[in-house]
Amino acid sequence: MKTTLSILFLVAAGCAAPAREAASVTPAGAATAGAATAAVPAAPQGLSAARTSQGIFLSWSASRTGGVAVWRGEDPGEPKMLLVLPAGQSGFLDLGAKRENSYTYGIGDERAIAERVTVPGAGPRGRILPSLVTTCSGLVQGRAFPGNTQNYFQLGRDAHVQYYAYFLVKPFDPSGREVKLVWRDPSGQVFSEYSHGVTPKKADFPDGEIGNVVITQAVGLKDALPQNGQTRVPDQPGLYTVEVFFDGEPAARTVFFLTQPAQSAQPGGGVAR
Repeated sequence: MKTTLSILFLVAAGCAAPAREAASVTPAGAATAGAATAAVPAAPQGLSAARTSQGIFLSWSASRTGGVAVWRGEDPGEPKMLLVLPAGQSGFLDLGAKRENSYTYGIGDERAIAERVTVPGAGPRGRILPSLVTTCSGLVQGRAFPGNTQNYFQLGRDAHVQYYAYFLVKPFDPSGREVKLVWRDPSGQVFSEYSHGVTPKKADFPDGEIGNVVITQAVGLKDALPQNGQTRVPDQPGLYTVEVFFDGEPAARTVFFLTQPAQSAQPGGGVAR
């Protein structure tokens, strides 16, 4: 069975792009209530909104020379101006948005809203449940699945350690998460750390819809893989740990061992080193 090395931090269950949720858009010129609709300025169009693990991200097509005013209102209230962004900016991440609240956002100028979008509140977050967490020598070629299970690796012989984890999200929750993978040596020192945004994929199980997330990453035992957050090559024999965090909360931990190469006996009682 051919195996391949996961060089980059791969999230097979989705990329880091924010998961879009249902949103209703009111285009420029539409009748809306409140003082913020008295005049419709020439402003960017194509306003969209998506929840992420950090907040709510707004994006639009930058098509004006003046500044862009961002408005926000907590439903059912009317939006109020939040801030004015420089000309040409086409996105804004609202870090202050609460997951359970519904919001109406608008873009325009300091006088009025040109276009608005409503983002509904999200339900409770699904629980992160580890299903399979292991280390191995590599992934099956063309598939994000471990080619074997291996917990012992030899210094000077094995080129890398491959990590594989499969998590369930129950009940299914499409909102993005921030995942961090931390590798520690026998003394507890971090030698590799990497973070990435993930979006669960939906799967149908007998007891209902459940999300799933696959995480794979490798570290080098002969050469460091800086693109994976590895800062040095581990060289101490002993027990190593790999821990996964979702949004800062520990989700799973596994271990592997690095050993010295086996010594072979020589004729006359000598030992080859």
